[in-house]
Amino acid sequence: MRLRRTFLIASLSLICFTIFAQSSDEKVYTIVEQMPRFIGGEVALNQYISDSLRYPELAKKAGIRGTVYLQFTIEKDGSLADIKVMRGIGGGCDEEALKLVKAMPKWLPGRQASDIVRCSYNLPIKFEL
Repeated sequence: MRLRRTFLIASLSLICFTIFAQSSDEKVYTIVEQMPRFIGGEVALNQYISDSLRYPELAKKAGIRGTVYLQFTIEKDGSLADIKVMRGIGGGCDEEALKLVKAMPKWLPGRQASDIVRCSYNLPIKFEL
């Protein structure tokens, strides 16, 4: 009985440690010492958006314009994940903004206390006629 209880406590401790290690390793930061950046900086990001963004025909015909706000996670390797529209404008613009970000090259990841970490990032995409 005593051996069984010791084994159960040891097993639960190992499970709790594993869950804690996984959750702390998976933390997504919003603000870090060195924020993630698009390779080439803000100018290169704006150029990429300008070159790659296509105005949807439906939005053109309907006169839809405005800003689509996206949020995504920049992983430790610089890849983008969990891309979602936080506020859209419709007319196909939301889908076009998602398509644009999904096709982006890897970013330079963020750093916290000299460690590379996962970061959340918000990006506005403007649609103007």
